[in-house]
Amino acid sequence: SQSVSPIGGMSSQQQQRSVPEAGDFSLTEELRVSIQADDPQQKLKLARLYKDEGNQLFRAKKYRKAISRYIKILPWTTGFRAPEMGKLLQQTTDDDLELNGMQRAELERQLAGEADKLLLSAYLNISICKLHLKLYVDACSFADKALAIDGDNVKARYRRGQARVALKKYDEALEDLEFAAKALPSDAQIRRWLK
Repeated sequence: SQSVSPIGGMSSQQQQRSVPEAGDFSLTEELRVSIQADDPQQKLKLARLYKDEGNQLFRAKKYRKAISRYIKILPWTTGFRAPEMGKLLQQTTDDDLELNGMQRAELERQLAGEADKLLLSAYLNISICKLHLKLYVDACSFADKALAIDGDNVKARYRRGQARVALKKYDEALEDLEFAAKALPSDAQIRRWLK
């Protein structure tokens, strides 16, 4: 049975890494300095590193710092739709290999899907951080952004429902929480919020 977890699944190795402190010049920052802005694969690699750092900070309950890392994902996950993507792939792949139309389309879909997944994760993780900070309007706003990417996302509906309860928007909260409960009927946390 699934349950709503605060952040994406992490390997034990990722969980054991130390949490970067504010002001540290991390590997992520080093990569950011050297990255080629027109290489979509490097952009996604950097976005994943920011996500990992944000997740470490979240686990350490450093929610404001975690938000600062998740926010850094956003500019690195844009431009993954045609015609921007076609231009990026033209610049980065033609020198390395020739792609026929089918290969190019598949690569575009793959990279765009990964960018959407990272962007969705960033919005969801910012939303839960905002909940922990009791910034309920912001938590709703970021859950809404996640729902714009995936309208049936259970975590987004659950988090928005929690924020709406805190904002005393009970009818709207009930709608979100019932949606989440229907999708994950065995999740005890969601059932508690419905009581």
